[in-house]
Amino acid sequence: MNVSKLGVHLPAYSRYAVGVVFFPKEIRLREECRDILNRSADKLGLEILCYRKVPVNPDGIGPTALSVEPEIEQVFIACPDHIKNPDEFERKLFVLKKYATHTILNTVKKDAIGFYIASLSYKTVVYKGQLTSMQLRQYFP
Repeated sequence: MNVSKLGVHLPAYSRYAVGVVFFPKEIRLREECRDILNRSADKLGLEILCYRKVPVNPDGIGPTALSVEPEIEQVFIACPDHIKNPDEFERKLFVLKKYATHTILNTVKKDAIGFYIASLSYKTVVYKGQLTSMQLRQYFP
């Protein structure tokens, strides 16, 4: 992942995680979701290093998929120094995903797109959408 353009140096493998997050298009809702995700991470002792907008190519995507296309971002989270075991870090990320999602779905106004964490892991990145496998390859350059 190239986040050096954002001025961020990533730790070694297993010492940081990448999340693929679907945010609402509406800026106010997106910022509300981001704020809750940030506060949730902080509450769990996790440091968010940065967010990165995922580049996409919507050419060739149908009107139905485009009508509910989210703002897709990656979130990079550092593993706390006191966590030495990557599996413990993975469990903490699972708790963050569930806690933040539950909080957001119960407090942020619903819209057609909503909030969704597709993946949050130190070892796996998931790309998904309302797309065929051929569209998926073109959509995420």
